[in-house]
Amino acid sequence: MDFTGQQRALKCLLGVLFIAVASIYTTVSLASSYMPQPRAVVGSVYARSLILGENGEPIFAQFDSQGNVVDVIGEAVGELAGARVMSAAEYRAHADAYTSFMDQHRDGQARGAVPMSRAAYEAASFSTFHDNQAVNKPALRWPGTRSVLTRGPLTLATPDTNPVLLESPIDLTNLAILEPSTQSVLLDVNGRVLRQSDYTLGYRSSYFVQGPEQPDECTIDVAYEPGGDNRVIGRRRGEDALCGPVPGAEISMWSAYGEVQTVTDTDGQFRLNYMRSGCPGFDIEFTYIVFQKIFYSHFHPRAQAPRFHYQQRDIYDHCLGSHVKALAGGLVGIGVYLHVEGIIAGAGVHVPDLSFPIDVTALVGQADISNSQLGGGPVERGPTTYGVNVPGFEQVPPEGWDFNGDGQADHVEPWGEEWGVWLQGRRPEDGDGAGNPLPPDFTIQPHASPDFAHQGLLERLSLADLKETDLYVFRAATGDLIAERQGLDEFDLDPDINRLYISLLLPSGDITVGTQRRLSTPYESGLSYSPEFLKIRDIDQLRPGEAVQVVAINRKTGYIGTATTTLTPPTGGMIDVRINGLQLGPPNLKVRVERKAAIGEQDNYLVGFEGAGLSSDIHVAVITEWYDHDGTPLPASLPGFTGRLARTVADRQLGGGVAHFPIQPGRHTQMLRLQGVDLLANHYYLHVNAQPYHEGTPDFGGTGAGDGLLSFRPRYYVPVKVAIFDE
Repeated sequence: MDFTGQQRALKCLLGVLFIAVASIYTTVSLASSYMPQPRAVVGSVYARSLILGENGEPIFAQFDSQGNVVDVIGEAVGELAGARVMSAAEYRAHADAYTSFMDQHRDGQARGAVPMSRAAYEAASFSTFHDNQAVNKPALRWPGTRSVLTRGPLTLATPDTNPVLLESPIDLTNLAILEPSTQSVLLDVNGRVLRQSDYTLGYRSSYFVQGPEQPDECTIDVAYEPGGDNRVIGRRRGEDALCGPVPGAEISMWSAYGEVQTVTDTDGQFRLNYMRSGCPGFDIEFTYIVFQKIFYSHFHPRAQAPRFHYQQRDIYDHCLGSHVKALAGGLVGIGVYLHVEGIIAGAGVHVPDLSFPIDVTALVGQADISNSQLGGGPVERGPTTYGVNVPGFEQVPPEGWDFNGDGQADHVEPWGEEWGVWLQGRRPEDGDGAGNPLPPDFTIQPHASPDFAHQGLLERLSLADLKETDLYVFRAATGDLIAERQGLDEFDLDPDINRLYISLLLPSGDITVGTQRRLSTPYESGLSYSPEFLKIRDIDQLRPGEAVQVVAINRKTGYIGTATTTLTPPTGGMIDVRINGLQLGPPNLKVRVERKAAIGEQDNYLVGFEGAGLSSDIHVAVITEWYDHDGTPLPASLPGFTGRLARTVADRQLGGGVAHFPIQPGRHTQMLRLQGVDLLANHYYLHVNAQPYHEGTPDFGGTGAGDGLLSFRPRYYVPVKVAIFDE
């Protein structure tokens, strides 16, 4: 074979060898493209956390309605140490309660009353005005008390007279006059106003801080400028560190080969490995859904596992398999195929980087129904029933009384149908010597021991009526209603005792609202949120360190409980914020009825329990004072009760309501005008129903609240406090 022939043979051999090698490579490559491919997704789970100042304390700031920082006030040190935020509405309510009490009792028990700080009260001593005996000074009832109103010296009559007339969480010695536009106030540790703001006051917080490394704390030296506090997504790896990493959050997804799971590490990071399906010989896009779960507790004894909140993100993977068709084109096709394979291999595998901001908080807790606030016991489970004990009103000799204030007890003994009083040591036997006793200096009516025991309280409550309990959540910084839930499910109630289990999800940003997850689940049925609070964009988010107030009202009986808790970032993969100290009891609702003969007259007459008006009356003023159990104001926007003034039309039969009126938190006066035949020999009853006035006229029908006196009272009513005559 000549050289030319050898060249041709060699080319032929190389061609065969190339085809063989290419065929082997193509076969291997083609086979591998049909095999499952390893893939991964990475990401982070994080929450908003406090930004700390140079001294390791949070930083107060003002925020506008979009949550942007308007002004930085300063770190919580110096005069800001121990400071707290209060809504302007609540501050005004505390101030109004003080001024109203002084106006109402200025010539009575508040005569000479003096406001003083908590520290001054605890260091003070008090004595009776006439004999200088030490007065038993009680400890203050509430840890949040910052000042007190104390009795004037001339009203301290006995050692057992309580010198405290009013406790308040604000500084009554230095009341501030708030501007009409003020929305929030910042109080120092003694309840004095440091700052009033037209905006929302709170702590600076953020999702991100600067730096490639994860800091131990989010401090001011690594924080972004205040304008960056609201940035939620778009983390830049290598530039942004997480301010509130969430460890222990569960990450999962389903691939063609089953479910895969992992959890976030201590820095809130995760890597989830999975297998992608092989390419089937044509181009296709795979879509996978990555779920992030974070859990919260539930106190119900029948709960099998914690509840959870989840978010989801979609990831995409492209499979290019159509170039396998090029193999049908011989050597050229094989070359094309190998070229495309090289491009795919050089492009690498894309690893998605996902962000899961936690912008939701779970308020969890439990509450019992009880009369313990008034010295009673728990309300038992059973048919809803109220109870009353008829007092005996036994006469008690008025012994040891000093009527003229000379420091000596005056002599008192029966004088006809009344009691006679002899002053300055005189006695009946000091008569004229002819057997005629010395007449008393004056007489008084027989003194019956007043019954100050609470009557008409709830004794038993049925499961069906316990379900009629509404829940409300208010933002303490502004007093705004955030969320409410009307009615409870049986799963929220204890099967044996009158106890309810609370589980409320509060969004604090636009991620939860904007995702496909619905905020209402079967466990939160009936839960609704304020429309302003749920704006998808531009909302003033709830922040760590903020206080929220939870209010529970049973809408059959009016029993109410409140508790305030502080929001905290997630810990240990849980978003729980515990509600402590919530207990439903009889409302602290005082009702006074005053007769008025003519508008403008100064003399008003109090109508007491089972009292009566006169035919000369043309107006009846119903004065309601409704506060929390500790005497502090309730949220002004809390849906209240409905009052009814009704008259008897037959024996033990009430006619239609003469008037219905709203009962709202705070002190309010309703003027009810009575005319003509309404005034003549009619017996009126005032009842309170727990349904809000704005929901329409409630059902006052039916009787049988209990036995005895209560058998003819409405089936359901709200117990109220009334004036009791005490001579």
